[in-house]
Amino acid sequence: MSLIEVQTPTVNIDPGTYEMLLVKCELKVIDSFVGEGLYGPDDGKRLIWTWGDPEDDTVEIDGLSTLSTGPRSRTYEILTALLGPEAVQAGVKFDEKDLVGKKALVSIELNEKGYPRVAKVTALPTKRTGRPRPVIAAETDETTDNLPF
Repeated sequence: MSLIEVQTPTVNIDPGTYEMLLVKCELKVIDSFVGEGLYGPDDGKRLIWTWGDPEDDTVEIDGLSTLSTGPRSRTYEILTALLGPEAVQAGVKFDEKDLVGKKALVSIELNEKGYPRVAKVTALPTKRTGRPRPVIAAETDETTDNLPF
């Protein structure tokens, strides 16, 4: 019996944009991030966002974000995609139960080693509301016969 068997990546998702469901979101401390960061001390705390295919529960991919909620942060991007920008205001708090089960468009890219990664999360397109625009009738020969040119 072999001690180690090299396997294919556990996440097998082709690059593209998919409608995905947030399966879970958990806070973890990642030791390799603890220490001096780009902008000062880093406590290593990260949110792990697990996305799944709503039609195939065997397809999942994790994304990572800091706890920063500034308007250019990944966490803000995900919150606004799931809840809408109106819900993501200063002072508002969210629990996992507020987020899990919501859908978003998740863009998957390959990293430099060829593994899939979550590149971007955006809101699903909204359904158009209001009255439909009237269709303009096509011009006929009768309407163009009286034109001076």
